[in-house]
Amino acid sequence: MQNDSAGVTCPICRKAMVAKTANWSYLCEPCDYWSATLSPVNTIIPQGAGYDIATDADNPIAHLDGLRNANYDKCLEQLVAIREPSECRLLEVGCGPGGFLQRAQRFGFRAVGIEPSEALMLQARAKGVEVRLGLFPQCLRDDEHFDVIVFNDVFEHLPDPARVIATCRRHLKPAGLIVINLPNAHGLFFRLARLGAMCGVATPWERMWQKMFYTPHLHYFTPASLEALCVASGLEPMTQPIWLQSLSTKGLWSRIRLSQEASLAYSIAIYVGALVFSIFTPLCESDCMLRIFRNTSRN
Repeated sequence: MQNDSAGVTCPICRKAMVAKTANWSYLCEPCDYWSATLSPVNTIIPQGAGYDIATDADNPIAHLDGLRNANYDKCLEQLVAIREPSECRLLEVGCGPGGFLQRAQRFGFRAVGIEPSEALMLQARAKGVEVRLGLFPQCLRDDEHFDVIVFNDVFEHLPDPARVIATCRRHLKPAGLIVINLPNAHGLFFRLARLGAMCGVATPWERMWQKMFYTPHLHYFTPASLEALCVASGLEPMTQPIWLQSLSTKGLWSRIRLSQEASLAYSIAIYVGALVFSIFTPLCESDCMLRIFRNTSRN
């Protein structure tokens, strides 16, 4: 589903964006920032609404656990180098089934999560972590403050990123940290998907944006455009871009076939292409990046 595209503006320079590659994807060329007029999730997702994720090993999403856990540990190691975990109250926005929160607790953080999916919230609570069912920031009290707020593959799904950062700053303690793990518009797969769409093959571009899924991507940043947005919003960079692993061949076929709209021929082509590109991706800028920023507000 798409939103009205009228008045699409860049959150960094506040100038009008231009439709590129598709009639629902927009680019601000000076800022190197992409946006989409797709509909975000703006309500709690009840169990049985088609967004449940199984936990058994045969589930295609479960095959990503190893990759995600390695990326989570890399993120937490960066945080530990900056802050003492035992002194930090950590909030994860969109915590899913609780994998990051569970690992954050093991590192010593006092962690809590927010999750709009009832099914995923229950899975997270079964891991022994504290999770609130709801949306950010509606389920936070006005006077609640955290030392760290984390977005793992969530920031790109939220509308109005400048407002998201402003809200985070209101709920951060002085010099609190914002951690953003998200896709990279300079990544190899993003570039190839756009090239394919420009040549008339739209499916990879739609898949990059998760256009056919319940929770589409609304933004694609580069390292520079994300930093520009955060600095303009009152944050200070604490790290250079940290590249995270973005491709796991384990369970790849099952993940490709998650989209019922994709033909068998397309799925085979993507599968073979992904196997080939997995050889070359270590030589390129990763499709997934991590940045950590500090709040400059003194509250």
